[in-house]
Amino acid sequence: MTRRRRTKWHRRGTAAADVLVGFFSALVAASFQLLLSFVRLFVQKIAQTSRKSETCTKRSVSGGGRNGSGANGLRRQFDPATVPTVRFDSVAGLTSAKAEILLRTVYPLHHPDKAATYKVESGGGVLLWGPPGCGKTLLAKAVAGELEAEFYHVRASMLIDQWVGEAEKNVAALFRQVRSHSRSVLFIDEIDAICPSRRRNGSTVMRRVIAEFLSQMDGFDTAAGCRDGGFHLTLGATNWPEALDEAILRPGRFDHCVFVELPDADARRHIIEQRLIGRPIGDDVRVDEIISQTDGYSGADVANLIETAARRAFLSSLQSTNDDRSISRSDLMESLADTRPSVSAAEFQRYREWQQKLSAPQSV
Repeated sequence: MTRRRRTKWHRRGTAAADVLVGFFSALVAASFQLLLSFVRLFVQKIAQTSRKSETCTKRSVSGGGRNGSGANGLRRQFDPATVPTVRFDSVAGLTSAKAEILLRTVYPLHHPDKAATYKVESGGGVLLWGPPGCGKTLLAKAVAGELEAEFYHVRASMLIDQWVGEAEKNVAALFRQVRSHSRSVLFIDEIDAICPSRRRNGSTVMRRVIAEFLSQMDGFDTAAGCRDGGFHLTLGATNWPEALDEAILRPGRFDHCVFVELPDADARRHIIEQRLIGRPIGDDVRVDEIISQTDGYSGADVANLIETAARRAFLSSLQSTNDDRSISRSDLMESLADTRPSVSAAEFQRYREWQQKLSAPQSV
């Protein structure tokens, strides 16, 4: 009887032990899974923190764009190009535009004593406006080249930022850096994207950007405060003058509006001859014929016409045994038939209307 009871209790004890062992095994497994989940979560948090830190580091180093920041702690660094080698002689046509810029900016700075005698001021900014592809950027480089000044070429995309408040800081940083030079020319391309009309644009972000830009321009005099007889000059470029905020056109800001129009016959001749230099040209090519058929073309349109004809001749030379294949009249005529002026008649009329409207300085 005693042996049976012992066997019975032994079996019960073994079963209980099995239950306890199973329970503790399950508990350990669950604890391990829970611990593993915590470890994974911890690792993910560390990785996210690391990525955020890396992003912040990149933003502080590169300024969120292609320009790196310096040791001065600016949000964004805008590095100037070297003094351009382009001069007004390199710009085809645009005789009236060049004459106006020379009178308002270059001559007073080159002859400060005579300018002072006649009380001719050189302050304020210059707005270059007109159809696309007519040489506004080249003209701005020529101004910096004539003045032997550091040239800043800034686009709207380099200033606008996705983070609230950063665009205003970028604008302030830009003007601060331009002022750090004794002689500098700031050229802002597509300025209508930075200073759009506040009457048409309800964005509070752009309103702050415009306000900061106007504030910086008010203190950005051409000669005052510059060391060693230096100067700071602001140039803007736009294809849409009607999109600009009205306040930017008042005296002291962009009070000089220069119309950069489509190239005339002489300018087109200069562009065509320059593009044909060094290329094999057929005896049947007549430059006057090309000029007569490209009325209304922009400078970029004329340059593209020559490039297209050259590619036609190049491809033809690859497909034939004639290695000395020249650019022929037919190449130019076929290219001319395949291209159209980038500025329509309606757009040209719009520019003419704005030329009359902006012929005199406006105040707001």
